[in-house]
Amino acid sequence: MVRTLFIRGALAAAVLAVAWVFGGRQVTLFLDRFFTVRIVSLPVTPLTYYSGTFQIGERTQGIILGDYQRLDLRIDSDSRGGLVLSNGGKSFPLGASTIESDMIGGPRYVLAPGPGDQITYTIERSALSWPTPFDFNFMTGVSPSWKRHLYYRLVWKSANGARLRVSWRYEQWFYQETGWSSLGGMTSLQSNGQIQMDIDGR
Repeated sequence: MVRTLFIRGALAAAVLAVAWVFGGRQVTLFLDRFFTVRIVSLPVTPLTYYSGTFQIGERTQGIILGDYQRLDLRIDSDSRGGLVLSNGGKSFPLGASTIESDMIGGPRYVLAPGPGDQITYTIERSALSWPTPFDFNFMTGVSPSWKRHLYYRLVWKSANGARLRVSWRYEQWFYQETGWSSLGGMTSLQSNGQIQMDIDGR
């Protein structure tokens, strides 16, 4: 009886392990929709915009989808010289701006959020990671044994109640020799770049 229970338990554990190897990423993606773990808050200055790209603190973030298609967004000037971001029929004020430089792709704007605006820029990670026993790097021979997602989240609340939320998803890799890779984020065909932009306009 005990032996039978042990065998069944071992088989169940083996099945779960195999399922986690092949389906762990999808399960993690699903869970990430409801819960992620905040790692750190990042500086939000300098804050600039240039040709579909935000410079937030020390990091550059493009406004593109995972398949490298740009969002249907526009950046226009308002009557007071500020910038307004529009996407999907909704708009969000980016505050006053000055032109830092005029480049081939257009001007680089330095943004100045309005009084009372609140901006947060954070890095969060998946609560779970998934094993990658079949990954192999033919160039270096060193491959990650685990992976998890990193999320860069920008939340900008204007004083008039409007809210802009942008998320970028990357991968963080774990190596047996050195541990988790830096927070810069790895790109892949499955997890790459900007994944969400929501504007709650007022």
